[in-house]
Amino acid sequence: SHIVRSWVLIHTDDCDAYGECLDTLHDINDIMNDKWTTEIVDSSFVLGVKRELIIHDDDTWSVRMSMTAFISDLYDVFKNDIIKVLGRRVPKIPFPDGLILSKSDTPHPGEVQSTLLKQYQRIVGSLLWYVRHISPISAYGCSQLCKLMACPTSKAWEAGLWMLAYLYANKVDGILFTETDSEPVAFVDASNKDDPTDGKTQYGYAIMWGGPLICKSSKLNHVGINSTYNEYMALHHVIKQIVWLRQLFFEIGLAEFISKPTLVHADNKQANSLCSEDLVTQGNMYFRTGYHYCKEAVRDEYVTVEYIDTALNIADTMTKALASNKIKDFHDSLHGLAPLPDSLLTLE
Repeated sequence: SHIVRSWVLIHTDDCDAYGECLDTLHDINDIMNDKWTTEIVDSSFVLGVKRELIIHDDDTWSVRMSMTAFISDLYDVFKNDIIKVLGRRVPKIPFPDGLILSKSDTPHPGEVQSTLLKQYQRIVGSLLWYVRHISPISAYGCSQLCKLMACPTSKAWEAGLWMLAYLYANKVDGILFTETDSEPVAFVDASNKDDPTDGKTQYGYAIMWGGPLICKSSKLNHVGINSTYNEYMALHHVIKQIVWLRQLFFEIGLAEFISKPTLVHADNKQANSLCSEDLVTQGNMYFRTGYHYCKEAVRDEYVTVEYIDTALNIADTMTKALASNKIKDFHDSLHGLAPLPDSLLTLE
């Protein structure tokens, strides 16, 4: 008998279904409708994201995802504030170059309350929704803005307006997923510039599979004494995500796309070596043992960690606010608008 596969993603009260047989999908909907009462709506929109299927001349396909209506409406709400702060200037980068927001910045009396009244939490919450879905290039900036959600400064407010102006100016970009025969590949990086509040640095990763499958920018859980420790902790986080992803692929019948260890690109040779070597030195003897999960994943052939030059590491955008030349270099690759070089997709 022929097995027909279907997949259903459930987002609280929204369901997004895909399958190899339309009749089967209708059967699934009938079961849910009997229990909860459902309504079939336009499948080109989900959670505010517009999805456009593109069939190319060679019969391959791409899906473009965008949220132009969402970001345009948000821009209209804060347009006067943006003009007041930025004038008519259009930012070329998603977050001011080199900016790190920190709770160590002491606000002036009344500054926090004034910023909250300007709807700082609304603009950041809305930006977070947009960035999570279709703007990985802005993930670092969103992470910084969220740090001060309860105690925003004027500097944070202006940075939020900056990001909104950038996203509005680039609203047609979105992200693109393109049919691929390659396996997922990951990029990971960590900063060595810590937050003065707690000494922890920023890390980030991007797992790509025909487009930006999973991206994250966040602060490390622990203080790193040196750059190698920061990078090793970042590797731990992306490897955990990869192991989960590989298990998901196996469960939903996509095991052919994880036939080899998943390739992870990282730009610290010492941290990379530590994933496969057991040499204890004065520099690494204090590393928390939980982070040695990296060694186990390499040993069990879930991942292979390879060095990549920082200039090619698209995860660099997740760790710091970069200048316009770096944003330009990484934007299209990170958003799936330009293919990754073949040399980065497989282990040579």
